[in-house]
Amino acid sequence: MGPFIGPGPNSAGAVALRQAGEAFFGTQWQTDLAAALSALRGSTVDPAHVRRWNAGGRTIPPWVFQCIERIAAERRILIDAAIEEIKERHLTTTASPDHLY
Repeated sequence: MGPFIGPGPNSAGAVALRQAGEAFFGTQWQTDLAAALSALRGSTVDPAHVRRWNAGGRTIPPWVFQCIERIAAERRILIDAAIEEIKERHLTTTASPDHLY
């Protein structure tokens, strides 16, 4: 059986929205996601819309997932740069997990 597509908080869209929002912004993700969507879209996205999408009460427009993909790509670039910075400047080849604590 494939993902649940219909309305409701367990629909594929609501689940994907929630997973992305929590990954990007943590527990207060709905307001922060609305702000990020607003910035990318160039018009205000009301946090109440994000809450309704999350609850499965409204269909999530395709542009939302296009914006989420863009946010993810931008975050990936920042994360990759941070990883490289840590590797180059802060990790030594002699470090062991015992030195982490």
